[in-house]
Amino acid sequence: MHNTNLNTPVRLALLFAVGLAMLVFMPSAEASESFTVDVSPSTQNGEPEETLTYTITVENTGDNDDSYNLTITSSTRSGWNEYILPTSLDVKDGQSETATLYVEIGDRDDAPADVTEFITFKTESITLDAGAKSKSVTAKVNQVYGNSLSINGTSTQNTDPDETVTFAIKVINDEGNGKDTIIFSQTSSGTDDWSFVFPGSVTLDKDESTEISFSATPDINALAGLKSISLFATSEDGDTATSITITVRVNKLPNLNVVKVGTSAQDVEAGKRVYYSFSVTNKGNAVDSFDLEIENGSWYDKGWEASLDSEEISSLDVDETINLTDVLVIKAPMNAGADDEVTIKVKVSSQENSSIYKTYTSRSTVLQDFEPKLKVTGGDTQSAEPDEEVSYTINITNEGNGEDDITLSLHGGNATWGTLAESSFTLAAGESDETTLRVTAPDGTLAQNGYSITIRATSEDTSTKANRNVFLNVQQVYEVSVSVLGDSTKSGDPGDSLSYSITVKNKGNGDDSVNLALEGEQADWGSIVEDVDLDAGQSMTVNLTVNIDEEANFGDYSIAVNGSSDEAETDTYDTTSVTVTVNKEYKVDLLINEAQKNGDAGSFVVYDIIVKNKGTGDDTIRLSVDEWPSGWTANFNHTEVDISAGKDALVNLTVTIKEKEDNQAFYVNFTAVSIGAKDEDLDVNATASTITTVNQYYEFRMTSVLTYTKADPEQTFTVDILLDNKGTGDDTIDLEVTGPENATGWVTDITPSVEVPEGENRTVTLTVTVSEDAVKDSYYITVTGVSADEASETHDVTIQVDVSQRYEVQMLPRTETKAAEANDILEFSITVKNKGTGEDTFDLELGGEVGISWGSLSNVSLTIPAGGSADVILTVEVPADAQPKSDGAYEILVNATSVDNATAIDSVARYIDVEKKELEVEITAESSIAQAEPGDSAYFDISVKNIGNDVDTVTLTFPTDSRKWATFVATGTDTHTLNLTVNQQKTVRVQVTLPVYANATGQDKTALESSTYQVMIKATTGDGSQSDTASLSTNIQQIYGTELTAQGASTVITYPSTEALTSERQEKFSFKVKNLGNKLDTINVEVSGSGSTFPDEWSASIHTSSSCSGAFSGSVGAGTSKTFYLCITPDQDSEPGNYTVYVEAKARNGAEEAVTSTVLVEVRDPTRSVILSADEPSLNLAPEVGDTEKNTARFKIVITNDGSHDDKFIAELDDVLGTGWTTDFYTKNTGSSGDKWSSSGEDIEYGKTDDLWFIVEVDPDEIDEGNYTMSVTVKNADEDISQSITLTLQISAPQRGLTATVIDPDKEMSPEYKASASSTKNMVKFKVKLENSGTHPDSFIPEVESTLDDDWEVSFYQDSSKTQPWSTTQGVEIEANELDDLWIFVDVDGGADEGNYTITISVRNTEDDPSARQEFELSVEVQRSDITLTASDIQLEADGVVGNASAIKDGDTVTVLVEVTNSGIADADDVQVEIFYYPKKAPEDQDDIDNLINKGFDLDEGKNTYIYSLYKKSTNLKAGATKSLASADWIIEGGEWYVEVRVDYDEDDTDNGEILETNENNNDARYPELLRIKPDLAISDLRVDARFAGLTSKTPNVDDQVTFTATVVNKGAADVDNARLYITADSSDESGVILQDRGTKDYVEFSIDAGATETIRFRWKAVSGEWTTFRAEVNPSCSDVSINIFDCEQQGDGAGTETDHLYDELKRYSDNIYPVGGDAFQQDGVEVKFEILPDFFIKEVKMDPRVPEVGDDVEITVVIENKGNADWKIGSQLLSVVFEDGVGGTITTQVSSDINEGDEIEVKFTWKFPDEDKDTLLLTYELDVGSGSWEIDQTDSSNDEFERNVDVIQPAIVGEIAALDIFSRELVRGTGLKVYHFVALMFVAVLAIAVPVVISRRMRHHAPATEDDEAAPEAVVDEVVPPAKIGLAIQSAVDGKTANVKVPSNMPVERLIQNCVEKFPLPHANFAAHVNGEAVDSSLSLADAGLVDGSEIQLVSLEE
Repeated sequence: MHNTNLNTPVRLALLFAVGLAMLVFMPSAEASESFTVDVSPSTQNGEPEETLTYTITVENTGDNDDSYNLTITSSTRSGWNEYILPTSLDVKDGQSETATLYVEIGDRDDAPADVTEFITFKTESITLDAGAKSKSVTAKVNQVYGNSLSINGTSTQNTDPDETVTFAIKVINDEGNGKDTIIFSQTSSGTDDWSFVFPGSVTLDKDESTEISFSATPDINALAGLKSISLFATSEDGDTATSITITVRVNKLPNLNVVKVGTSAQDVEAGKRVYYSFSVTNKGNAVDSFDLEIENGSWYDKGWEASLDSEEISSLDVDETINLTDVLVIKAPMNAGADDEVTIKVKVSSQENSSIYKTYTSRSTVLQDFEPKLKVTGGDTQSAEPDEEVSYTINITNEGNGEDDITLSLHGGNATWGTLAESSFTLAAGESDETTLRVTAPDGTLAQNGYSITIRATSEDTSTKANRNVFLNVQQVYEVSVSVLGDSTKSGDPGDSLSYSITVKNKGNGDDSVNLALEGEQADWGSIVEDVDLDAGQSMTVNLTVNIDEEANFGDYSIAVNGSSDEAETDTYDTTSVTVTVNKEYKVDLLINEAQKNGDAGSFVVYDIIVKNKGTGDDTIRLSVDEWPSGWTANFNHTEVDISAGKDALVNLTVTIKEKEDNQAFYVNFTAVSIGAKDEDLDVNATASTITTVNQYYEFRMTSVLTYTKADPEQTFTVDILLDNKGTGDDTIDLEVTGPENATGWVTDITPSVEVPEGENRTVTLTVTVSEDAVKDSYYITVTGVSADEASETHDVTIQVDVSQRYEVQMLPRTETKAAEANDILEFSITVKNKGTGEDTFDLELGGEVGISWGSLSNVSLTIPAGGSADVILTVEVPADAQPKSDGAYEILVNATSVDNATAIDSVARYIDVEKKELEVEITAESSIAQAEPGDSAYFDISVKNIGNDVDTVTLTFPTDSRKWATFVATGTDTHTLNLTVNQQKTVRVQVTLPVYANATGQDKTALESSTYQVMIKATTGDGSQSDTASLSTNIQQIYGTELTAQGASTVITYPSTEALTSERQEKFSFKVKNLGNKLDTINVEVSGSGSTFPDEWSASIHTSSSCSGAFSGSVGAGTSKTFYLCITPDQDSEPGNYTVYVEAKARNGAEEAVTSTVLVEVRDPTRSVILSADEPSLNLAPEVGDTEKNTARFKIVITNDGSHDDKFIAELDDVLGTGWTTDFYTKNTGSSGDKWSSSGEDIEYGKTDDLWFIVEVDPDEIDEGNYTMSVTVKNADEDISQSITLTLQISAPQRGLTATVIDPDKEMSPEYKASASSTKNMVKFKVKLENSGTHPDSFIPEVESTLDDDWEVSFYQDSSKTQPWSTTQGVEIEANELDDLWIFVDVDGGADEGNYTITISVRNTEDDPSARQEFELSVEVQRSDITLTASDIQLEADGVVGNASAIKDGDTVTVLVEVTNSGIADADDVQVEIFYYPKKAPEDQDDIDNLINKGFDLDEGKNTYIYSLYKKSTNLKAGATKSLASADWIIEGGEWYVEVRVDYDEDDTDNGEILETNENNNDARYPELLRIKPDLAISDLRVDARFAGLTSKTPNVDDQVTFTATVVNKGAADVDNARLYITADSSDESGVILQDRGTKDYVEFSIDAGATETIRFRWKAVSGEWTTFRAEVNPSCSDVSINIFDCEQQGDGAGTETDHLYDELKRYSDNIYPVGGDAFQQDGVEVKFEILPDFFIKEVKMDPRVPEVGDDVEITVVIENKGNADWKIGSQLLSVVFEDGVGGTITTQVSSDINEGDEIEVKFTWKFPDEDKDTLLLTYELDVGSGSWEIDQTDSSNDEFERNVDVIQPAIVGEIAALDIFSRELVRGTGLKVYHFVALMFVAVLAIAVPVVISRRMRHHAPATEDDEAAPEAVVDEVVPPAKIGLAIQSAVDGKTANVKVPSNMPVERLIQNCVEKFPLPHANFAAHVNGEAVDSSLSLADAGLVDGSEIQLVSLEE
């Protein structure tokens, strides 16, 4: 094998040599040209910067593989790039491969359009040397297009409509690569009528630019605003385009029109208002708002008032018109005189430009106001007897605003009694006068006050009247008569009421009031009306009611009735009497001094009872007790007493209270019976009741759910404590916590006071926090409860708390860091503190990143007492190869762990920071200062050196380069990095580029204007820790340049020959010069002689002021401009022509090249011209002798000076007119000599006009009719020019004519329906302007042409106050061309129907000339109101919230809200509105009627019921208006009510009311809902004590209080007092049993408000039996619960007779019962039912010892619990426990004590554990409850048995468990085969196998090994050793106690645990074994588990 392996390399070498030889001696392939080359495509076109690709295919046509190189052989065009990939190809024979030729075309500068590039490449064979081949391709450059647009100047310009704006736009061919023709176009919206001017196209070479002009002209009607216009520049390819947007803002030009709407002249009454309307139209070109303002005038001082309804018109669109109706309101002053007139103007101005405005003018004329006033001086009432005269002084005043003729007259039924001394008066405005009225009443006039006479004052218009009344009182004579009508004697019993009729008569001559009074000893028995009002001679019968006194004795009694006059001054009276006979009567009454008392259960209470004999004779009264509580006694000390009539007697009633009675009130009812009445077979008695309230009995129980617990320090636990109220009432229990003693730091918390209702329980939680310092021990906490109202009632509970040891460790300090280098040794001191509550041992160990490898501890284990501490030293040795960490320091963790509790652990960290090398950099500038002009660059060379101790990457930046002008030349950016070794230095170049100044803006521009730009360069090490800087300064050099532009017009026209003064000939031009440099510069500005063409005689100079003063200095700041003025003065002899003036500006104080600008002065000779025009070149005259005005014609000629200069003009008449004509020229239309046109001429400025008036007067006697022509010539004073105009005058005969203009032909009015005769409300007047359009005065007569309706009248007057009638026979004269007002008055019928009425009026002259006649129509629109009211207009607001009737409840405050609408077209004044309510059922019983009247209800005969008015007032309603009204507050009471509203109601005219309307049938409405204020009770929920309900409920014991809690809701609207709640249930014997509250009453009374929810408790004392089907019911049917009909009626709301319920719920009784529909009463999903029986249950069986062994005497305790619901008492029925041990043994033990419900007892007996050959015994326990009649009934009899298996255990002794003698026990019971037999056999068998194996292994061990031998495992056989006994310490974790035992080491852990559980007093058997805090596998043996002699085991409960 070894030789074979060595030959393997040799074999491989031989094979390699053979192969090499084959390769060496292989023949070579043919070296011939054997390949082809192809390229595709051969030609391509491309664009600049495009990459073209060509595919090269190389095919190997030879027989051998070959490689080829591909190279480009042609030269490459500048800016292009050409290459092949891959550059070589390996091609197998017969195959081909491809490569790609890439041609990257240069940019547009290196690739002009249409350029063709030829590329040649070579393919060369390499391997076979087969030669080379060349190929070429072409690349042609396509033309590309692209241009850009920019605006020179602003992109937005402003202009007016029809004005042009021009933009300068720069066009650049900056993206094309060849010449391009660029076409221009524009797009814009809303500019269809605009005009645009711009070139169609331009042709530009590459990068060539030009400037084009773009002009825009908005149309004349262009609207204001911004218009965006896009200009497009499209290249000649038609696709490439660019655009730019310019903006034209059309300026706003405001304008407006104001036009009157209706009339602008109106009449107005003094103190009244008049309204004017006008329209405003926006005639501007933009939306505008307008301000309205009243112009001030003298009217303001005269007391007139003017206001605007609107002072602004907002956002009126262009051409939009708004009508401002009634916008101007003018009020005449109260003291305005008749015919006073005022003109008031409204100025309407544009808000855009307030100087643009229009004016509206109004004219208001005051009407005459007729207002006579009457006053009675000295009193208007007097008294007199008949035939006696009295006098009244009457004062008459004219309170109108003009003179008035006032006439007095007398009116009324008594008008004939009076006489006026004077009756006619003419009074000026405000004037007064007096007269006397004498009045005498006729003989025989009845005595009466207030006879009246009306004095009427009538104004001259006959329609205005004023009334005043005077009054006369007529005296009278008095006489009275009183008598009894019918029987004057009547009889009755005491208390009866008797009635007598008394007749009273007034025998006087006038009305009288008779006072009636009763007299006599028994007068107080009677009652009679006190006063009777009677007319003269009238009689009246009144009722005398006598109520016999209750204590009156029988007999006859007399009562006198006296009647006397109240009015007579002397006594006037009459008397009569009646007789009353009293019958005999029996009557008893009972009084209790103190009817309600309190008493303790088991005590007695004494009541004092007063017995009254209220009969009319002596009587014997018998007393008896009728009703008293069960278990009580009630006795009188006297059962019979004799009492005289009207007397009383005192007796005592003693009431004894039952023991342990409930805390509530109890009634005792008793009766007193009249024995005398009983003897006469009469039933006379009285009943009364006492109320005894039993004081509360206090008792409670207090139990703790937990009395023992274990806790750790700082642990918080809770304990629930149950408080059970066993007293007779609710109780408050105060709680106090004490303990633990001698312990601090404990915290306990519990609710200090708990309210526990009667019969219920409450759970309160005690929270305990153990002190963190608590040591292991037992602690006791006591909770004491004391009844708050009964201090003697106290209980407490105690909780034992066993505190375990707390394990906790802390290490300090937490962290620490030390710096170190390699090989350093560091020490850290660490403190370990035991923070637990006992001594502890802690193991220390190292961890972390390098803890184990670098560190060591001085101690690895520390034992420290509680609260103590110890130090340990950590030593750290840093290795020699330790390197610095990039992310921090190295970490070592030190951990401390409690040996006894592994969870008590703490760690601290220590850090070692291995230091690293430092980096540092240095930077220097070779020169830190350079200079450059704007647009150029400055350069700096910078040295950077690494002066650190490690290689570094240095970053260079410019941190202060705010303008970003600095870059690194190498990178072209503002950052640069350098890799530097230690001490290495590199140089970099910095470039600072200054921008072009002309293009700079903002801060760039500011920086360029400074002298220096500084930049800091910063070098930063790679780790950022170090840096260095250098400062670089660029000195900015000054550049120069200037710009000169003319401002405003550059051409002026002048006339120097006409201007003698130099100042008149002087012309000015404005220029602006701009400094284009970057510094302050002096720019020389002067008039250039070169190029200027003006003569030397002219002066031309430069100035700083427009006044041609101040020398221009030329100092201009960088980038700023200055204005200067060129002043030119031509000489007076200058020749006409155009003269050019050049102005030049030179920068750098004149050193730079000049820039120039030119202006043009045009010299002209003056021109003379005049233009004439006439407004009316032809006029008419109808001359009349004696009338100068009618004989005069006035021509207005307008002269316009159309020359170039001011001139003087003379006027001449060219014709000679002859006799009868007078003519002359004037400057004004006055004919005054002072206004004549001067014969030497009048001056008119050039371009101005003047008026020339040519006035012609003719003589009527000389001039005939016909047309006359006249020529007027106007010439200048120098007579250089003249102009003539022809005028025509037509002379005609006189003409007749009439024009009638109705100012307002249409009138609207609403006639008053019941207007008085003197009312003017039914009058309407029209004003007609009559104009005599003839040539002469004429008289005109008006007439009515149409037929008037009945009761309509028309009258004509000359004035509005009807003082001057217009004669309908003679007419009224009007001068020619004059106006006069015709007033037409129309009196309208007050009952006229609504509609339009037309009246035709004609006016003619007296000659009835058809040319002087006019006919017109007047329209009177009679308007009526229509006051409408619907049910939907009525709403109810309850307590501020509007809702419907169903939401209103008893006691709510309701307001009735009403909306009344006038649907008509006329206003309605004094509309009476009444809001009222009334009961649904009209009252029939007098008591009900009286009740309503007492509440303020009134009888409404129309509705035949009583109503209550909530609102009754008058209001005014405009046409179409709606008014909201609200009633007074209405406090809602129970009942059913209608709410109603009526308007315009007149009980005397129910058809129409007070106001005539178009519809009289919509004036009343009723609220659509009936207010039903009734209750609606419902039970929404029923709950029983939680302990008696639900899945975990208990059943109450007998006499336990069961509290039912019903939730009652009153869903209705009415409150309820004394409602009743009943509880019923089904028992095993009867259905529907009515339960009793507290065992005494069938129901619980309660009160509940409308809408409220109440919780009602019903307390039932449980009764033995099975109870189901519990029901709760409120307000049940009276008959169902045995309430008699009388009580049902009286004790509820009075509706019991109708409803059979105490309270009427409107038949809503379905939800008064709970549960509804017969469902079972469930709570928490479980039916509530009670089965009150005991139930016995074996709860537990305990044995002592717990794990008995054979032969033990075992004490067995059987715990029996009564799980039923009733207590069980020992009696004739016996209860026993029967025990059987499963092997025939039986023990019977009788129960010897009571078992209450929920309690348990123990039954004990002793049993000896039998020695049976069984593993287990089945023990059974059975309860014997008897049989037959002796059997105890239970709720469940199936749970009376109990079984348990117990192990049969042979005895063993703890500590000698090995003595179980495992070796001596039988292996199989009964065979005799012992365990040790089996062990011996097994031992022999093991030896038999093991010995040969061992021998064999030893032999093999000593034998020599061979190559074929395999290793065999060794078998080791240990000797069989008996199990050793080991001593263990077993510690219980329950009580901490320890037991020492000796057990075999091979005992299973599980068996050891079982033995411990059986022998130790442990609470349960569920334990695990722990060793050193870790759980041990219970299936292992003790030895396998690692336990040795002296080990300790902890028993840990698995149930905690």
